[in-house]
Amino acid sequence: MEGGSLISNGNAGKLIGVMKAIVLTMITLLIAVPAAFGLTAETGIEPARVRVGEAATLSIKIDGADAPEPVSVPEVEGLSIAFTGTRRSFQFINGKGRSETALTFRVVPDRSGSFTVPPITLKRGGETIRSNAVTFLAHAEGTPSPRGTGPVGGLVRASTRNVVAGEPILLRFYLVHPGVEFARAPVFDKIPAVRGFILKQIDETQPDGSMRTERGEFIKSHIATFAAVPLESGSFSIGGGSVSVTVAESDSGSFFPFLVPSTRRIDFDTIPVTVNPLPAAGKPAGFRGDVGVFTVKMEFPDRSFPVFTEFRLKVKVAGRGNLLSLSRPEFAKVEALSIIGSDGEVRLTVANGFIEGEREFIYTAIPQRPGPFVLPGLSLGYFNPISGRYEVARTADHAFEAAPGAAMRKGPGKDGTGVTSQGLEFDPLAVLGIILLAAGGVAAAMWWRRRVFSVSPKSGPRMESSAAPVPARPKDRRAELANAARRRDPGLFLKTAALMLDETCTATWYGAAEDSVRQSVDDLKRRVYQHRYAGRALADREMDELYRRFREIFR
Repeated sequence: MEGGSLISNGNAGKLIGVMKAIVLTMITLLIAVPAAFGLTAETGIEPARVRVGEAATLSIKIDGADAPEPVSVPEVEGLSIAFTGTRRSFQFINGKGRSETALTFRVVPDRSGSFTVPPITLKRGGETIRSNAVTFLAHAEGTPSPRGTGPVGGLVRASTRNVVAGEPILLRFYLVHPGVEFARAPVFDKIPAVRGFILKQIDETQPDGSMRTERGEFIKSHIATFAAVPLESGSFSIGGGSVSVTVAESDSGSFFPFLVPSTRRIDFDTIPVTVNPLPAAGKPAGFRGDVGVFTVKMEFPDRSFPVFTEFRLKVKVAGRGNLLSLSRPEFAKVEALSIIGSDGEVRLTVANGFIEGEREFIYTAIPQRPGPFVLPGLSLGYFNPISGRYEVARTADHAFEAAPGAAMRKGPGKDGTGVTSQGLEFDPLAVLGIILLAAGGVAAAMWWRRRVFSVSPKSGPRMESSAAPVPARPKDRRAELANAARRRDPGLFLKTAALMLDETCTATWYGAAEDSVRQSVDDLKRRVYQHRYAGRALADREMDELYRRFREIFR
């Protein structure tokens, strides 16, 4: 080729040599990086709960076979910490070898309480490593229960005892025991009593604590946390319930010191709480009983949408308070724009004695004309128990453009401006296909009818059927609700009513209904939930009143 090769053979050899050197350097760096920057110190203590005077083992595991040395051992009041030695291990997994060195320390408490061992500084060659801080519990020898070393009793603690209607209370359940190990996780035999409340268990992890009673010092082990949301004002008792606990105990009737599993029932007391009514003055428009401190954020796609094509909006309500039964924020009506809402994910956590988290709502919007739209921002009215006032969280308005879709055709409008107008394109082949399909269906029906008559008996008297007529199945649940009210069956009535309301809130017409209609449905749903889920008894008079409200709404 004219001009020859761009790189001569000599230059190519030098270039290949340089590339090899670069690759080898990168491999060396990759191998060295974990040793220099990826050095990890995994810290743990076993057991995490000991009696006063007993020893726990603190381990610091480090990658590599070269053992570091502790620079200094921290001093903690009430603890005796001493370095006990080093052990090495090697593992060969999936063709790869891994060496590990563990430094161990003996930790002995001389008093009861919760202790934190601060980070320990280690040195290996020119490297300095710091372990993580660890916490463990030391407890005194408690007085055993009458049957041995099992749990002594149950304990209930409430985050607060004075709230307003709709403000959640955190109920924490503990087992009090002298330091036993449970064979399996405790299981509730009887759900806590929450008459007048909505109850939901919340994931929360708490370390063991110590508590002193008249019988001595014991361990307090957390087993469950519930969020209790009051539905109405008044004085209530919450808590109660019982759990089954299985522990390994020594058999007092046996000569040998064998441990046998023993299961017993632990009952919990109730706690009196006061639920105050929400203030009557200052309620914002559309307030639905939400209590807490919230922010509202809407994710709006930044683009145009074809007309008659649905697009989704995601709304996130975050904050602290009653996120369990938070009402769905509603958009103001916009002409030629259909919006239907549905519930999304709920993420809850417990922080500083409060329920915090985020709740999502999904909205489907369908523009029904081309052109510009302005979607008013969402608003959520709530009562702030911290400030004692009603507040409103809002989102900004959003403007977007709806473009003509496939179902639109351009043509001169009545004013001659060339505005796009709705219309269906005429397709003669499609029309011909529809006609042929209809004709084929008619011919098939006539053939089948002729065949039925040809095989029917042509003689003998015509007999009337003596079978009872089959009753027609109801098209909705109103007949079942009326039957339950007539029979005075509160269980069936509340079950049917809850199903009707749940299906209503997800129906298409509900999203487009008037605000007064949605408010009536929400009020009715709250009353039904008070009886079905909060344990409030349903008297005949209240059943008749609820049935009358259902007939007014679902006509």
